[in-house]
Amino acid sequence: MVIRNPKDFWAGLMFMAFGLSFMIIALGTPEFIDRLWGERLIPGYQMGSAVRMGPAYFPVVLGGILAVLGAVVLFRSFVSQLKGDAVRLRIAFNVLDLAVAAGVFVVAVRLAKALDISNDYAMLASALIVSVLAIAFRPNAKALVLILACSLAFAYLLKPL
Repeated sequence: MVIRNPKDFWAGLMFMAFGLSFMIIALGTPEFIDRLWGERLIPGYQMGSAVRMGPAYFPVVLGGILAVLGAVVLFRSFVSQLKGDAVRLRIAFNVLDLAVAAGVFVVAVRLAKALDISNDYAMLASALIVSVLAIAFRPNAKALVLILACSLAFAYLLKPL
């Protein structure tokens, strides 16, 4: 299949990734991932039912709707007919950059576990490291990375402050 609209392709993948990640966070990580990791990564919440909704019900339903919408947008990227500048897509980062960022987060969490430090500080440190790397090596992605790092810092510093 030929991707005819790269913007819709990446938007669909992003919608699906966010929707599925919200579902995983609400329900908890699947057992096979927990067995590979060695411990329970995300405990999750109770789902409940449509009559007696648990705390996981709303994020799971919205995450599912977002994932389905992402699948529709992703499918549309293969069948749409765009021409000219509408087809061009310039991304300031690539798959290697995403792998490096994920590696930094994994190493920080493992290091925090080995040093018996809270994961909150590991996440903040890894966000700082990824931000510095983005500023140094990917100046075009600086704004995106700094916004994500500031959001992460706000989320983790809200509880202790």
